[in-house]
Amino acid sequence: MAERPFGRFFYLSSGLAGLGHEVTLLVASYEKNDADTDLCVAGIRVRSVCVSGGRVDRYLRAASELAREMNPGVVGGLSDTWYALAAQHVARRCGARVWIDAYDNYASYIPWAWPLHMAWRRAARQADVLTVAGPSLADLLGKRRQAPALVLPMAPDPVGFVPGDKPDARARLGLPNDRPLVAFGGGVHPSRDLDTLFQAVKLARRSCPELKLVLSGRRFPGVDVPEDAIWLGYLPDDAMPALYQAVDVVAVMNTPGAFGDYSYPIKLYEAMACGRPVVASRTASTAWILREDPQRLVPPGDPDALAAALLRALSEPSVNYGPQPTWVAGAEALDAAFTGFASR
Repeated sequence: MAERPFGRFFYLSSGLAGLGHEVTLLVASYEKNDADTDLCVAGIRVRSVCVSGGRVDRYLRAASELAREMNPGVVGGLSDTWYALAAQHVARRCGARVWIDAYDNYASYIPWAWPLHMAWRRAARQADVLTVAGPSLADLLGKRRQAPALVLPMAPDPVGFVPGDKPDARARLGLPNDRPLVAFGGGVHPSRDLDTLFQAVKLARRSCPELKLVLSGRRFPGVDVPEDAIWLGYLPDDAMPALYQAVDVVAVMNTPGAFGDYSYPIKLYEAMACGRPVVASRTASTAWILREDPQRLVPPGDPDALAAALLRALSEPSVNYGPQPTWVAGAEALDAAFTGFASR
């Protein structure tokens, strides 16, 4: 994180620092024998603590030391259930307010760990400020709270995700410049309904024989990638804007359920920021993101509908989606929430 500052946690934190808050971001490294670091990045202090081998006690000890050093007004828990519980634990001992943030339904990660999920839900309910990535999470986690959850939408990193030159982007990634390209970027995982995408591309080729599918991300067992697909592997962060700038359509695949209905895909926001036509599986979360463009949503598991949507999108050279969420706006809303409870 310190060497590659990106994502929800970093940009909300740096946005708060830009509004005058003193912010220290404590992150955990799971790399074996990784050295602890303490850096200043974009106006915030970023401390990284190695917890490989299950050494979560090192993280809790570092958090407690920071609390004694800083005497914070707010302790935040971001990223996962464990960090929310750690924030609650530390805040109680130093008399600070608690801010908890959720960008997914974490209970879907390890469904059988119900005691952990009950503790997480209780912590979210009791937090002074609860922020979420979208309204389905607000409904899920906001029950029995005195104050409603605050929706802070996901947003693309502010560097690189802009409309770009398609031939240049294709040249950077080694992609062919003489045919239409449909991209899927993210976890190549069985849960993402990728079989529907693979079938849809085959169907779309009946009308557009030169169409090629481009895949990037982490590849998980259980997915048979088509032999004629272009496999880019896991791209570095700074190459992701080029992927969206290079292709003609971006497909965002998911399935409704405990994960898909509460996941607000950052890749969808990134593709829209690059002005690319998008097509997405309809879930509660993507329906909210694309509420102004419902024609871009297709029923999950329907390759015929997806093929038709891909062909329609191929006819669009670019799309202006209008004003989109930013991390600056998210930090401003969070700052207002902090100011509100500080005055009570």
